[in-house]
Amino acid sequence: MVGALLGLALAWGFSGPGDAWMQSMLEKNTSIKLHGSVFAFPVWLLIGAPAFACLTTTLAAVYPARRASRVDPVAALRHE
Repeated sequence: MVGALLGLALAWGFSGPGDAWMQSMLEKNTSIKLHGSVFAFPVWLLIGAPAFACLTTTLAAVYPARRASRVDPVAALRHE
């Protein structure tokens, strides 16, 4: 969860300078003038990205943990 939120925060932080650079490039190379931001952060993305990250990491941890819980500890220690 912390990683997903940190990633969103970094993306939002870099979107300001990235937006200014992109707008200057568009104005210099074309006749297009943008009045809004090039980057968008819709609500579904702000909720969906951390939820997807939590779901993925939970599933990635549950499968090996369930498999390891079925192994006999004595047999696991004796295995070379």
